[in-house]
Amino acid sequence: MKQKVISRETLRALPAKEAVKAFQRINTNPNNSYKSGFEFYMNYIPIIHGKDDPKKAEKLEYIADIISDLAERLMQESWILENWPSPEKMLNRVVLGIDEVTGGELIMVRWNAIETPIHGHQYGQMIDYLVKGMAEEIEYQIIDEKLRTVEQIGSAEFKSMQVLSNDFHAADTVVSRGALIHKFIPLKKCITLHYIPEHPRDGRGNLFNEPK
Repeated sequence: MKQKVISRETLRALPAKEAVKAFQRINTNPNNSYKSGFEFYMNYIPIIHGKDDPKKAEKLEYIADIISDLAERLMQESWILENWPSPEKMLNRVVLGIDEVTGGELIMVRWNAIETPIHGHQYGQMIDYLVKGMAEEIEYQIIDEKLRTVEQIGSAEFKSMQVLSNDFHAADTVVSRGALIHKFIPLKKCITLHYIPEHPRDGRGNLFNEPK
């Protein structure tokens, strides 16, 4: 773990026992679980104070380093390949830390080769990182806020130990959960890491569609 300090304003993980209790209160998906022992990684993640934060680029680079360090640590753990979702299921998640101030979460996800619907996230800072496997990610932009319709603006393929996306997303629209609108397409079984601003929505109020 790198010890470089950019700012004392970092995320602050709930201690393991408190995090487990918080997870049990907010989680409704039986395929999700909590794994203690990794919370301290969250304490190294700097907070980005908006899209105009003068240290934004430096912080994003450091966040990627922290997540990469965590990915390397996870690849040494046998449990990450255990409890894989059954073939008909898209994914399951393991929460590794919960920010005690905002509720943002550090999450590992196991994926089968099943593409997600087009979905967005809460506004704020987030990172997606491919730990193991191969995948395609397609990004979209909103074309009709009322109908929640979108158009494709780009796509890319990724392989193990690559950043999929890493940024601070400002709310430039009234659309709920309109940050980082994308579709994730695992080309084979994958493991990913994420920091997201809230507990996963599982399709509740964060889905979009392309015009027919």
